[in-house]
Amino acid sequence: MKLAELDRQRWEELLAAAPAATFFHTAEWARLWQESYSFFESCFLVDVEPEGGYRAGLPFVRARKWLDNYYSMPMGTCGGVVGGGEEAALYRTWIERTAGARRERLVVISEKEEPALEELGFQKNVHFSHYLTLPSGGRLKFSRSMEEQVGTALTAGFSLLRIEKEEDLSRFFSFSGRGRKKDFYSKVFYRKLAAIFLPGGRALWFLALKEGKTAGYLIGLPFREKLFLWDADFDPVFSGLRPGYFLLARTLDWAANKGFKTIDFGQTPAGAEGAALLKERFGGKRRPTYEYVFAPPLKRALRGWYEKLRGRA
Repeated sequence: MKLAELDRQRWEELLAAAPAATFFHTAEWARLWQESYSFFESCFLVDVEPEGGYRAGLPFVRARKWLDNYYSMPMGTCGGVVGGGEEAALYRTWIERTAGARRERLVVISEKEEPALEELGFQKNVHFSHYLTLPSGGRLKFSRSMEEQVGTALTAGFSLLRIEKEEDLSRFFSFSGRGRKKDFYSKVFYRKLAAIFLPGGRALWFLALKEGKTAGYLIGLPFREKLFLWDADFDPVFSGLRPGYFLLARTLDWAANKGFKTIDFGQTPAGAEGAALLKERFGGKRRPTYEYVFAPPLKRALRGWYEKLRGRA
């Protein structure tokens, strides 16, 4: 079913009862992609009980370009089936209903291994995220050298601004570091993110300010007792003062004070050992995440060639 057809209350009830549910299974996350890009269509495959409740569901986004790609969910965020029932049956239905010459591939990102997907012909790729368990009622402890670097960042004269309404985004858009990234996320996307998730505090959006300039930013997405650190960057002009350390330290303190139990630092791209090292210095423990891809061999080979051409492989 399409997003407009989804019974939001029943979907929320399903997520509330599903231990494996994440922020990225929410209807609002699906809405963000559909409203930000004309080529995205958000859909849900739902197993409905006789009395009308949702037993299980699979959120996914269809990317309609020269070929159709289906993601659960986009840009490396977690998806997959949530709820009870037979997972393999829902995945099989997904394969059948999306079949056609225009389909290139189906992609599922999961925090857990899913044997049902491999049995259905999905290829498994293993990536890594980093998780941190926050101490209850105590301050995080680092090595002596790390304490010194965090101390330098905290005394470098940065001020912390939390964006709490859409009107505050001008400071974020003035961040010069965004121009050096090959950013898929558009201004429309960030404005939609603010409009959907800032009300009610469903997104944590911090800026590090220095001398009237935005030195860096960090966006966190809270769900239950976990805070997912979804997007962050800093201006290299200020790199010697370590704005990234400042933002992480203040964010972890905020999360601990608010009662969060776990920090998910997010998936580390291949080759980004510097990012992985920073996460580990802040106490993050490496944990595998799983990408499952269903595609005919020829289309898989063409995708690999395309990614290599674009410098992404």
